[in-house]
Amino acid sequence: MIGSIRRECLDNVIVLDARHLRRLLADYFEHYHSWRCHRSLAMDCPAPRPVQGPERGDVVEVAEAGGLYCHYERRSA
Repeated sequence: MIGSIRRECLDNVIVLDARHLRRLLADYFEHYHSWRCHRSLAMDCPAPRPVQGPERGDVVEVAEAGGLYCHYERRSA
């Protein structure tokens, strides 16, 4: 987990102060638990999400953590 935080988050940004660091880490943990695929979980995330069928709308990109990460989900137009 520590290596993932460093490689995927902190190596890609310049931390300005303690408040900024807390916000970055909170955003990273939300992404890590809700969207990031994990090999040990059969490419699912720790908080499983339902499959989104085509009836839910078009696939859109959703930016997270100030654009550092993104995920894709279906949203109605």
